[in-house]
Amino acid sequence: MSIQLEGTDRASTPSPRFSQDINGLRAMAVLVVMLFHFGVPGLRSGFVGVDIFFVISGCLMTGIIVRRIEAGRFSLIDFYVERARRIVPALLVLCVVLFLVGWFVLLPSEFRRMGKQIASSAVFASNLLFWRQSGYFDEGSHEKWLLHTWSLAVEWQFYLLYPLLLVALRRVFGAARMGLALAVVAVLCFALAVVGADRWPTSAFYLLPFRAWEMLAGGLVVLFPFPLGRAGARWVQAGGLTLLAIGFAVVGVETPWPGWLALLPVGGTALVIWSAWERSSLLGHPAAQFLGTVSYSVYLWHWPVEVALRRFESGILATPSVHIATGLALSLTIAGLSYRWVERPARRLGRSGAATRGGLLRRDVLQFGAASLAIALLGAGVWKLQGAPWRFSDTVQIADGEATDGDPYGPRCFSTFGPALPPCRIGADGPARVLLIGDSHALAIATALAAAAPSGDRGAGGVQFQGYASCPTVQGVTYGVHSELKCFDFNRTYLDPLTEGGASQVPLVVTNYWSSYLEASGLKFAGRDASGADPQPFSIDGYRQRFETTMCALARRRPVYVTLPFPEFTEHVPRTMALRLMRDPHAPDMTLPVGDYRQHNAQVIGWMQAASVHCGIHLLDPVPYLCPDGLCRGSLNGRPLYTDRHHLSEFGNRLLVPMFQQVFVGGSERPRASPSVS
Repeated sequence: MSIQLEGTDRASTPSPRFSQDINGLRAMAVLVVMLFHFGVPGLRSGFVGVDIFFVISGCLMTGIIVRRIEAGRFSLIDFYVERARRIVPALLVLCVVLFLVGWFVLLPSEFRRMGKQIASSAVFASNLLFWRQSGYFDEGSHEKWLLHTWSLAVEWQFYLLYPLLLVALRRVFGAARMGLALAVVAVLCFALAVVGADRWPTSAFYLLPFRAWEMLAGGLVVLFPFPLGRAGARWVQAGGLTLLAIGFAVVGVETPWPGWLALLPVGGTALVIWSAWERSSLLGHPAAQFLGTVSYSVYLWHWPVEVALRRFESGILATPSVHIATGLALSLTIAGLSYRWVERPARRLGRSGAATRGGLLRRDVLQFGAASLAIALLGAGVWKLQGAPWRFSDTVQIADGEATDGDPYGPRCFSTFGPALPPCRIGADGPARVLLIGDSHALAIATALAAAAPSGDRGAGGVQFQGYASCPTVQGVTYGVHSELKCFDFNRTYLDPLTEGGASQVPLVVTNYWSSYLEASGLKFAGRDASGADPQPFSIDGYRQRFETTMCALARRRPVYVTLPFPEFTEHVPRTMALRLMRDPHAPDMTLPVGDYRQHNAQVIGWMQAASVHCGIHLLDPVPYLCPDGLCRGSLNGRPLYTDRHHLSEFGNRLLVPMFQQVFVGGSERPRASPSVS
């Protein structure tokens, strides 16, 4: 049976050579992605829908390129313009709509981030932007309106390079061996992906070299056709659908991706396409065909709908079932409008140009290029102008601006992944007066600790700081030797030496986001050889034991001060406070009952109190400074004390300066009153 190859990357209009099985796969892919993002219970693997799209894309592009090369009419410019005509208009319309939404409703800090995303998405570089930021599944992902465009960027980068690769392979190896040469490239890319998913998971998820094998797998289906017959085609398609079902069942967000298990959705999709069986009651169902037809617009719009619902919903809309139903209804409705008024008209544009080439084709190139550049410059302008803060009152600007009032030493002092940066000096020069080690919570209070040093003492130095993201100051913890988080190496380099050697009178302050590690995904314990190469499963009791062992080892060498956990809010403090001030300029400050704080942190506080008794460490309690009168402050006189939910801002950390003063005079203070911030 022949494989029907005409179509587009993620959406197509029916034609005499239209392929129902591929269209049904599109529907399956976008459906699982959409349900996964809207939080349908039990669906942990919906992100593999993107892998299905990649295989389809590789199949269709290979068919188009090879067929035209064999006919002697392949044009690189034609190919690029056709791809742009199908992808660019709907994407740019989405960017413009989001810009307008952002202008009228988003706070400056939010609008500024959106501007950067718009700029990178318009030029198909958003995968590079999100690669440098935090992970796809992290808490902040629902604040990234265009996070899903990373896959479009990967596909476009593939489109730019793939025709050149096929032409080169054909010239070097000839038409007969081009398929075998491409298979070798695919195997090498797959091996890179397997290694990368384990060693560099963020890079493997977002970057083309680790994803190329999935698209090449689709291309191999085209280059190695095989007549199956009616019965064979049905069985092959059934096998492909079975692999897809197994993939949906066994893959989860914790699965290294795209590693070995990615063979399930990729292989399953390839088999379904290879079968070319178009009488499937599942893939050929009218509902599947409709969803497949509008799949590109559904994919484009569903994630901004999800982000908007999370950002603005309240009351009954916040209940999971209503949230899911509303998200699906809005996504399908907007996608239908986008398909009708943007996708279809855009495909009709320039058809005569494709036929006559010449001036009309050059016009298309200029139009698509100019439109993408204009939208990119629009987004970059929003970023450069700090999100247009003049749209709001001064009080709202101050509250929202606190989201960026933190970590002034972060870029040169704090490691977020990879090898650790060298120690950093904060405050006065000269021999360090105090050592500070920890994670991002330590970075958030570093300047407050430096400000607590006594003034007028000639020759007195400042704070020597070593920090690493998501890394507890506990010996023997690891994320694995191949993880991008080199916590084990950081502690071995900077923590272990503090437990060895002679005594010192230079005090050490240890500050962590302690409670977060009780449920830290991926955290393990180093093996018996203490090399980190043979990690053991993480456990709460093991964490407690290693914490106390580490604190005792440190306390035998020098004075050790450990900060108790900082209050943690359930809402993003600057954004919530700014929104409240928009509605009411005299809105009350955000607070948290101190009882809730103690209950949330009871376990780790108990560990610290035990370590204080057994090891002699000093505990620094932020409650008297941040929680006067039984209420922990999230803001003070309308100005947030945090940059997010739990990181103190530069304004907020000044409340702790008196607490840190005891580090320089010795002992553990028992304050009776809360200071104020001027």
